[in-house]
Amino acid sequence: MPVDWSISKGDILANINGSTDLVVIFGSAMGGWDYSGLIKNATKCDVIGIRDQKMSWFEDAGESFRSLDDIDDYLSGMISTYQGRKILCGISMGGTAALYFGSAHKDADIIVGSPQIFQYQFLWDQTLRPHYKIIERLPAKLRARATEKIEVIVCGDGDDPNWNWRDNHAAALAHDVFGLPVTRLPGAKHACWELFSMRSLIEARLGYSLFDADGEGR
Repeated sequence: MPVDWSISKGDILANINGSTDLVVIFGSAMGGWDYSGLIKNATKCDVIGIRDQKMSWFEDAGESFRSLDDIDDYLSGMISTYQGRKILCGISMGGTAALYFGSAHKDADIIVGSPQIFQYQFLWDQTLRPHYKIIERLPAKLRARATEKIEVIVCGDGDDPNWNWRDNHAAALAHDVFGLPVTRLPGAKHACWELFSMRSLIEARLGYSLFDADGEGR
């Protein structure tokens, strides 16, 4: 089934195939649909993209969501209708969102790359970045998490003062404070886009290909 425009809006893109499995992909701070090929072209499971065009860290994502609680309520209702695998994933801001919204669901798998975990990770060059509720509340969410099926991926190389130290510190916090498994990849890319395949990780959790033999995604 093609993208379902009856439930797709400015901040939701829904590809509903009638599957018992659900994949939710949260957008990064670029404001677009991350992994749009997966969202639009998957044929074997249902895939929903949630983005934040306003780059508000999902506090006011747009037409459908005006608060973090709006997204929480939407996902809780959506996830409860699926009897199969539920996978929430994202990169950077999207990874933070996947941790935040997925942690309460005991049967959810969470795959994140380069998430931001603590507020002071936004301090650099002696300039205070805005405080975001999603990060302020995340530690409590992780401590009370209902699922242990979480994978955190970061890039470990490089000396970029704005990102590499922050990503490595986030990885240390994820592992040492919250006991989350962390995969460290070579390379200095904050968003990890080129260094691992989100499709492969999702398919490994599902146990099948997202696409028909001639399907395409990235």
